[in-house]
Amino acid sequence: MQHDYKGFPGQHIARSVAREYPRQAEVIAHRGQDLLLPRFDATDGRVLTPNRAAPAIRLPNDELVLRDLNTPWDVAKHAEARRPVSLGIVATDVQEAFVRELPPWCRHVLDMPIKFPGTGVRVPNALASFVPALQQILDIEAQLNPAYDAYYAYLSIHQARIEPGERMRENPYHVDGFQGPRWPHKHPVNHSYLLADALPTVFYPRSFPLDHLDLGLDDIYAEFARLIEGNPQTPTWRAADFDLVLMDAYCVHRGDVATVPVTRTWLRVSWETRIFDRLGNAHNPLFRYDWPMVARDTDTRIRPRPVA
Repeated sequence: MQHDYKGFPGQHIARSVAREYPRQAEVIAHRGQDLLLPRFDATDGRVLTPNRAAPAIRLPNDELVLRDLNTPWDVAKHAEARRPVSLGIVATDVQEAFVRELPPWCRHVLDMPIKFPGTGVRVPNALASFVPALQQILDIEAQLNPAYDAYYAYLSIHQARIEPGERMRENPYHVDGFQGPRWPHKHPVNHSYLLADALPTVFYPRSFPLDHLDLGLDDIYAEFARLIEGNPQTPTWRAADFDLVLMDAYCVHRGDVATVPVTRTWLRVSWETRIFDRLGNAHNPLFRYDWPMVARDTDTRIRPRPVA
């Protein structure tokens, strides 16, 4: 199956799924591309809250991702080499639920809010197979983050067959949660939990100094590529299959390339104080909100830097 850089199914597949499931999916046009969006049932969901009796999690005190939790985003911190925090392999029952096949109309969910400040986590029942993983994430987040109640949580899911030579999501080297000129007042740095049953994300734990760039004009992702591809000694880091990891907005990464045919299930829960209002993000009808949505390329850079 072919996907674009955010993992949306190709145009033919999007239209076919929307025709087959007219009540559960819709296609919206965005800059010449058809984006397939799920339509969840507003009356069919469940609410999750942290289990305050969950076992205490013990993590190293020197992890930069933990040090910077709840601090304002700072471009200078890209110069510090960092990797995600491994939280361990999830339990067998979590794994078994996680890999269940999803209906075609909800195999791609992008940045859907599942928690607002001060609320519980609300999950449509169509995504019930992810509840065990989400419960574990909530239990950990409530322990690590004293500002838990102040955050939004956004759920992304992707389940697809990947052929040799393909990536699930054709992203460049990137970070999640970069705060460009759109946010002159910097918010707390994004942190996200990742879980995948195959092809774990590739991270590049090296220094990425960006202070010489104009964040309003320069292509930050092209700079990541220049630094990575221009140095054959750039280190890489991958989690194990079913290893739950915690990253922040300074962790540069990219999807891995399949070497054999594989069906992959991938999940991300992003914790943010900002509203994620980009076109293509899934709507959660278990909350009442009506955000004006903006084009995904609001922060398009117009001065790409060549890769060495």
